[in-house]
Amino acid sequence: MNAVRLPPNRRPVELIERTFPSANMAIIRGPRPILIDPGFATDAAEVEAHLDRLDLHPRDLQCIALTHYHCDHNGAVEYFQQTYGVPVAAERTEAAAAVDGTLRRMVSRWYVQPAPRYTVDVYLDDGMVLETGGPAVQAVATPGHTVGHLSFVTDEGTLIAGDTFHASDVAPVTPFREGATSLHRLIESIHRLLAIDAPVRRALSGHGPLITAPVEAMEAALERLDTWVAEPERAAWHALKRLGTYNLMLTDGMTERDFTTFLLQAPWFVDYAKHAFDTTPQDFVTSYIAELKRANAVVIDEGVMRPTTPYHPPPPGWLAGDTG
Repeated sequence: MNAVRLPPNRRPVELIERTFPSANMAIIRGPRPILIDPGFATDAAEVEAHLDRLDLHPRDLQCIALTHYHCDHNGAVEYFQQTYGVPVAAERTEAAAAVDGTLRRMVSRWYVQPAPRYTVDVYLDDGMVLETGGPAVQAVATPGHTVGHLSFVTDEGTLIAGDTFHASDVAPVTPFREGATSLHRLIESIHRLLAIDAPVRRALSGHGPLITAPVEAMEAALERLDTWVAEPERAAWHALKRLGTYNLMLTDGMTERDFTTFLLQAPWFVDYAKHAFDTTPQDFVTSYIAELKRANAVVIDEGVMRPTTPYHPPPPGWLAGDTG
């Protein structure tokens, strides 16, 4: 018997997959709908189109809920809050990265990315339930990728995992931004998700395809993370590869010379060179770029270094927005 596929305007949980570098998005339907992680600021028009397809207006939203403070997840919040007055719900420590100007600048400068400015109307605590009149949505504290990272689970069996784990990968662990125990906290968080009472039938992570076997994906993530506890350098290399290729996506590639100049000025690269590999950024940069090439993480195309992972770059000039 063939499965019945509900039309878009009747599905209780709408999951929208995006190509790197923007984040995936979820819309929980009901009389008081919730949108989770709207993506980059430049994704705002696409978000409005998705809402319109579902016969929703931004002002219909109970709130925009956030898994964490990174701009690929929260960049469009400022537009929807200022244009339509949509309330924003976030974990308390994550909210500080948007509300506190000093913290916002620190985030922006370390990642070399915008840090959106918005206010938080609802502070989400672990276990807090948001009622939509359709599926109920429970916040689950899953720190690790960021200090106050949240996942969301619905009572119909959908997990919105943010960057806790991905279909065949894990998000980078950045102890220089998120604390020395971030790897151990991420492992604990995945164990928490595995211990959820209600069965989880599917999961949408922050990036990548819908996960139809979430338990297996989480167990695979734990196996990988456990090896990093024993070999911390592997965690450092993973983060460096993800951060480097992600920045190449954001700029749609750079020449090797420009990328070298960028790296030597990027705080995240300087921190990893000095504190993870006990060397200077100048001495580390050549071997780092060589490792990106060896691992087939980048390719040189007409003199421009680009990631091998499929991506859709943001429009030119998007980095020029307010980061102060």
